[in-house]
Amino acid sequence: MGDLFILNTRCKLTDKIRETFEKAGFKVKVSTDSGVSDENLKGAKGFTAICIFVNKCIKPEQVEILKENGNKLILHCSAGFDNSPTEELKAAGISAARVPSYSPGSIAEYAVTQIMALAKNTHMSYVMTKKADFEITNMQCLLLEN
Repeated sequence: MGDLFILNTRCKLTDKIRETFEKAGFKVKVSTDSGVSDENLKGAKGFTAICIFVNKCIKPEQVEILKENGNKLILHCSAGFDNSPTEELKAAGISAARVPSYSPGSIAEYAVTQIMALAKNTHMSYVMTKKADFEITNMQCLLLEN
């Protein structure tokens, strides 16, 4: 039936992945639902691979659906496999792949950047500056120390 079934994230990344695979000659379908429900996974029947994103999670009991679908590969748009039951997939003969070029160092840097942004209210500062509101009384920050 097809090559790749993408669980929709409702963002531009879904469209970019679809376009890239289609340009390479693959038959791609994007799910209409963004969740990882049983019904959504059943929509992948006949597709060789399923693409899931870091915020999606396949439950161990759903592996049987993938096996019945004839799915052979789960592509993870993430650095790891923690959102899939790898032992159950392996037992069902379904392979899993991830993005190997995500550097653990880059992920750690991103995490620290987000911590700093939250601790220093960067998001609030940005919004207030856009509104030309330079009042600092509500801009208390967290002090990060031992």
